[in-house]
Amino acid sequence: MGIKELGQAISMQRKKLKMTQAELAEGICTQPALSSIEKGETTPTLENLFFLSLKLGNSLDDILFYLNESIDPTRVKGEINTIERSLSNQEYKIIQELADKEIKELEGTGEVSWYLHYLFWAKYLSDYKLNIIGYQKAIDLCKSLLAEEYSIINKMNSLSLRILNTIAFIHAENNNYDMSLMYFEKALHATDHLEMKHSMLSPELFRVKMLYNKAKTQYDLGLYDESIMTIQTGIRESKQKESMSLLGNFYYYLGQCYEKQEKEYQEIADAYIKAKHILEILDRKKYLKILNDLKYKYIKSGT
Repeated sequence: MGIKELGQAISMQRKKLKMTQAELAEGICTQPALSSIEKGETTPTLENLFFLSLKLGNSLDDILFYLNESIDPTRVKGEINTIERSLSNQEYKIIQELADKEIKELEGTGEVSWYLHYLFWAKYLSDYKLNIIGYQKAIDLCKSLLAEEYSIINKMNSLSLRILNTIAFIHAENNNYDMSLMYFEKALHATDHLEMKHSMLSPELFRVKMLYNKAKTQYDLGLYDESIMTIQTGIRESKQKESMSLLGNFYYYLGQCYEKQEKEYQEIADAYIKAKHILEILDRKKYLKILNDLKYKYIKSGT
């Protein structure tokens, strides 16, 4: 894979969209420059590549990979899927070993690619979770990934959201709730300004995860009214996106907030019963055990 394949991919998608070279190049580069890119004669700048991808849509999710002939996009997608799956299962040792291996191979090329940046983020998170690095070191390393020089890379697949969420999460784990909420707010605000439609990392659904993390942090701070508002937003957006992945968790924390506010018994029970039904559908045994162990007096009315 190289610049010739990149040029072919851009040309094919432009023609599929029935755009002329002049229309695609407008506001990005000159028409002759685009022609040279499509012929594989010129490597576009990272900034131009980003804006070309926005105009062309999600068919160019892999365009950054074309610029490094040593990277096979299919293999890279497989490694990303392994990391994402391991994140869901909290298998941080797998992430750490895979990220270390890939970074070692790629650093020798001297190139700064989106994939390499993604690997560093995954490595810093896993190193922190495995106690290889401490709280402040993890924060500093993650913040270094947000440097201005990486601004275009971070926009690709909305990687900046992952980094901001990680910083917020690490602060929350270390009881620095003010900083945690600040970074959750920055991440959620950023979703209003990023291209959300086309991304291999599903930033729309990731926004729901950030809302959940923010709601938990607000709950831990005793900000129950604010937490309920965030939970209700999360429930609404989960339904709009037809995503059940965190819906049960949202209802669980809604019940928690209602308990703290000493709401009516049935109102509390309804939230926990909804959480139970959703967690059963998703077969979330771990969360169901917690719910049954701690909230049985509320959910028994729904059995």
